[in-house]
Parts: sequence; structure tokens; C-alpha cells
Amino acid sequence: MFISKLRIKNFKQLKDVELNLQERTTILAGPNNSGKTSLIQLLNRVLSEKGFSYGKNDFNIYDLTNWADEVYSRLKELFETIEDIDDEQFKKVLMDNLIVEGGLSAESICNFSMEIQVDYNDTDDISNFADYIMDLDEEHHSFYFQIQTELDKESYIKGINENSGKLYDLLKRNENDSSKITIISLLTDIYSAHLTVKYYFTDETYACRSEIKESSSFRKLFNFQYIAAARPVRDSFEKENHELSNVLIDHASSNPEWKAALTDLPFDVLKTLNNAQISKTIENVSAIALNDVISSVSQTSGGHTGTVHLGLDVSEEDLQRFIKNTTNASFEVCQNPGQSFLLSETSQGLGFSNLIYMHTQIESYIKLRDDSKVNLLIIEEPESHMHPQMQYVFSRKLLKQYDDKRLQGLISTHSSEIVRGVSFDKLRVMREETLFNTRICDLSSFASPLFDPDDEESDTIDFRTFFEEIGISELIFSDAAILYEGDTERMYIRKIISLPAYEKLQQKYIAYIQVGGAYAYNFKSLLEFLKIRTLIITDIDYNVKNPNDKQDILSSSTTNSTINKLHDDLAFGREAERQMSSMTVEDVYNWVASINHIVIKTKKTALDGTETENDLIYLATQTEADGYSRTLEAAMLCRKFDIDGCTKKNRSVWKNWKKDSKLKFSLPNNKKDDSDAGKESEFTLIDILQSTSNNKTDFMFSVILNKCAEEMLPNYIKEGLEWLMKE
Repeated sequence: MFISKLRIKNFKQLKDVELNLQERTTILAGPNNSGKTSLIQLLNRVLSEKGFSYGKNDFNIYDLTNWADEVYSRLKELFETIEDIDDEQFKKVLMDNLIVEGGLSAESICNFSMEIQVDYNDTDDISNFADYIMDLDEEHHSFYFQIQTELDKESYIKGINENSGKLYDLLKRNENDSSKITIISLLTDIYSAHLTVKYYFTDETYACRSEIKESSSFRKLFNFQYIAAARPVRDSFEKENHELSNVLIDHASSNPEWKAALTDLPFDVLKTLNNAQISKTIENVSAIALNDVISSVSQTSGGHTGTVHLGLDVSEEDLQRFIKNTTNASFEVCQNPGQSFLLSETSQGLGFSNLIYMHTQIESYIKLRDDSKVNLLIIEEPESHMHPQMQYVFSRKLLKQYDDKRLQGLISTHSSEIVRGVSFDKLRVMREETLFNTRICDLSSFASPLFDPDDEESDTIDFRTFFEEIGISELIFSDAAILYEGDTERMYIRKIISLPAYEKLQQKYIAYIQVGGAYAYNFKSLLEFLKIRTLIITDIDYNVKNPNDKQDILSSSTTNSTINKLHDDLAFGREAERQMSSMTVEDVYNWVASINHIVIKTKKTALDGTETENDLIYLATQTEADGYSRTLEAAMLCRKFDIDGCTKKNRSVWKNWKKDSKLKFSLPNNKKDDSDAGKESEFTLIDILQSTSNNKTDFMFSVILNKCAEEMLPNYIKEGLEWLMKE
């Protein structure tokens, strides 16, 4: 049995989310504050804690604030319409308005609800679930449960009545809304105190339901363990902080051989102490040491005190504490045969201690597995204190362990290395949709429709393999993304973003994805699905080799497949047959100007129901403002030397520019015909860059090291980065 689906409404930033879980392992990834911890803590509270209650800190803050403001406004308006009224009269008016619809009524803020679907197969032991069968169809293999909050309105009104005096005093002193926060806090406390949590088993629509009277009956259906991110391992040299030793002892204590040894150990210890006359010595010495005290007591008790002495009474619990206090974990490291070194537990660092702690907890959980229950083991951020490679290896080992032991697991993470080690099917990504509103992106359901094995022309015949091999782990956690072509673009863009003008981008987590000239388009669907604000930087790559003037460039065609495909999607629709002809440069210029470079927009709905259309993907490529250049390097040289893509200059001019600028680019030799005639050849940017094609990295290093990056910034990149900062 396993939990196959969760739906959560109105819990903190989880306004309305659905999580599909794998039968074995599901990876819940996302940036900080995306809601991962909220979801896991909710599961812990519902499935394992006694008496789960829903408090005021569990409300969606948007809903809570709107409700509180509305009730406060009604209360204030009511108070201001009444003159010369005392607190008893105010209480009566208050009660009258509480029960009037549209007055200070006790409407719910927004009920919390959690739906749980449990799936099973024919070989599972479902005896514990027999009382919760709602569907007798033999083909149906699921149970459904619902947990939700309900407001006891009568009790709520009574709570308002009991606090009417406080409200009266606060409203009376409420000049310029000075008491607003206190009044709202009081109203919220009263409301929260009169919420009850109800448990139901239901049909698959969650419409037909029957109450589970005791919450403990519901919790008994689950064998749940939660290994929190705040684990009890510290880098300390103090004995009392040797948590790893204690964890290992606790784990060993469940071993039958350990238990058997401890059963006889108290008797063995006592026997040893008796043989050594230790016990007798303690009795005699204690009687002498306590003689003065006993004598004083005897004088005030009528002489009936008797003889007092200290004795030994060793129990199993005493020995367990003794072992914990005297046992240290150590690591034996062998260098050569017959030579080994013992290292203390703190010598290996927090990462290793964290790893051992998690393995012991997992092994202990496996021993307590109960096949008549739903077994779910959650590990929060296993990457804590681990080196990236250890994170990757551990995640692979952990996934295998879940599979081998047939356990269901949920792992939350913000480690790109852990994400890198898992398949699309296991990934669920949490991202902020709008303020106080998280959404869960199921990459399994995303990938399936795009996988078309019959499409022989597709660059992603195996869609999963494409992304898993290329890697999308950085995208999962990013605030924004920049897709670029090659190494020189990466060097240059990172340098530009480090400049003061782009400080806002320095504060974001940006995913830098190298995609070449063709593969940026393949990321489009994923970027849309995750709604990641993205800048695509790509070259226009026109095919004219030796342009004589601007018209030659404008009439040439672009060979950039990303530009052509993005244009066709907008012009003809995704479902239309792909156009085979390339766009001319003039067409590209006109097209990007008409769409303002935005090739993809996305819609977001705020919690107040307002729907907005936002720019999502910006296409940055060379235009007229970049001197009709065709590549990044050409655009940079256009900016540096104030020329355009078809300008021809003598070789000596290029040579002087190269010397004065200290930039590293190659100069072609004079053409043979010109040399024979004793003349200098003229060269365009295309000639220079063709000659430099094998030394692009050297060129970019020279730009950066000579501090020319900012002055050579092409217009198309500058405008793209400014767009990325606008959000």
C-alpha cells in the first residue's frame, strides 16, 4: 500500500496544491520558502502527532489578513454608529450583529482540507482498512480520506461574548486605528480556538463521506517516520554532545543479541562488585561518613532512625545510561596491512556524522516496517553538511534502498546534485505561483505527452534522456534562467552580471544553461511548465559570407534554428506543420521588434482572482542597433570600433586597432592579388572572426582582463539583461 495522491487546501502558502506520489521514491525539490517544509510538517502532524490542531499560524496569510480586515472594519463601523453606550449595552448590540447575516457574522476564513488517496494491490494486507471501504468494485484498488477544519459557530459566538469587554475597551481607545493590530489578533485567537478538525473516509469524489470518530484510528493506518533537516549531529568535542555515539547505541539497542547481553549484565556487574568487596566497602564507608547526620536525625526523631548506609542496585536502565556516558564512536582507518589509526567521531566532520545518522534511522525504520499499514519515510534535505559528490552518491544509494526494501519515500531537497541523480518520473517541483501561493509541478506528467518515439525528426526522440543527460537541475531551483550558446558567452555574461549596474541580478539565483545554437528551443516547453523567467541569448547567424552592403545582410537568411522555430510557433501555432524556409535577416529584425523580443508569455492568477499576463521568455539576438553583426564577438567589435557588419577596413587599420586595444584577435594575410599589386587588402568583421574562430576564448579573456567588457557590451545583451531585472 502507498499514498498515491495528496491534495491540500488552505495551509500556509499551500493554497490549493496536488501532489502525486510514486510507489517508491518521490523527490520534492524547490527553492527556499517554496513550501517544502510546510508540506512535510503537515504530513507529520496529520499522520503521527496526537491531537492535530489547526492554529492561526497555519492559515494562508492572504486569507487571514482579508478576513481580519473585514471583521475589524465591521466591528469598528458598528462601534462608531453607537453613541454613549456602556460595555454591557455594547455586548448586546455585538451579539445581535453576530447572528445577523452580513453583520459581524461567523463566516469561515477558508477551511483547511487535506485529501489522501491510498492505493493497494491484490497481494496487500488491507485488514486494517476493512472498515473504510466505500467502493465494492473489485477493479477499484483505492481508499480515500479527508481531513478538514470546521468552525463551531455557537462556540465562536460564545467566545466573542466572553471577550466583548476587551473588545469594548480596545475600540474605545482606538484613536487612528492604534489598537487595530491588537483587536485583529484577539479576533483571530478567538476564531482559531473554536476550529475543530474532522476525519472522514470517502468515495473517490470526496463527496460521499463518513466520519472517523477517533483521530487515533486514522493514524493507526500509517507507519510514518520523519527525519527532519535539523538533525542531532554537531561538530563538538564535548562528551555530552557526542550525539553520534548515542544514536548508534540506540540503533544497536534494538538488536536481539544486544538485548540478551544486557539482560544478564546487571547480575554480572553486581557479581563482580561483590567479589571485589566493593559493595561491602561502600556500605561500611557510607555508614561512617553519614554517622554525624544520622546522629542528629536520631536526636529529633525519638531515636528511631535506625542505621543508614549506601548500597548498590544496578538495573538495565542504569547500565544503558552508563554505556551511553562511557561509549564513544570511533573510525578505524587502515593504511598498510597491520597498521591502522583510530579517529574520534568528530574527526570525520558533520557530513559523515549526518550520513551515519540517516542510515541508522533508515535501518531502524525498516525493522519497524508494518505491511498491514501504509509505510512512509520522509527525509528532509538529506544533503545537509555533505559535499556535492557525496550528495549525488547518497541519493543514488538511498533510491536503491527504497526500491530494494519496497518502501515509499518522500525526499525534500534544494540540492542540484540530488536532482541530477534522479529521473524525471520521480521529480516534483515546488515554485511560487504568486504571493503566498505555491504550485507543484509534476515533471512525470509533463514529460509523458512530449515523448513521441515515432517522431524520427525530433531532436528529443527520448525526451527524458535528453533532459536527464543535458541536465536541468539548476533550472529547478532558479529565480531566472539565461540560455546561451557557448563558453565565450558564459564567460562574458557572468562578467557583465558582476558589474554594479546589474546588482539586482546578483541577488537572484540564475541558472546558466549552455545550449548551443539549436537546443534553446528544446527547453521552451519546460520553461513554460515551470514558469521560469528566461533570457535566450543567441546569434542571428546569417549565411552571407562577404556582404558588400547592408542590403546584402538584410536579404540573407538566418541559419539559427531556435529563431526560426520560435517564429513559426508564434506565426503558425505549435500544432501547425513546421515551416521549412528560413527567415531573412530583415524578417527577423521586423519580427523581434513587433513582439518586443517576447516569444512566450504566461498567465498567473493571484489569490484575489486577478489574472495577469506576464512576459516569460525574451529572445535576444543581434539587430540593426548592433551594427548588423552576426555573432557576439562581431557585435562587441562593432561597439568597440564603431563600425558595422559590412564595413571594410585596410589590414593596417585592423592591426592598429588590435595593438591599441590589446585585444586578441587574428588578422588574415593580405590576399594574393592585393599582395602582387603591392596593396593592402580590406577585411570585414566576418573575415576577422573567421580568422579568429579557433581563438574565441583567447579573445574573450583579453576583453575581460583588459577591462573592456562594459564598454563593448552589445545592445541586444544589454536590453535583454535589463528586461531580466524588471521583475
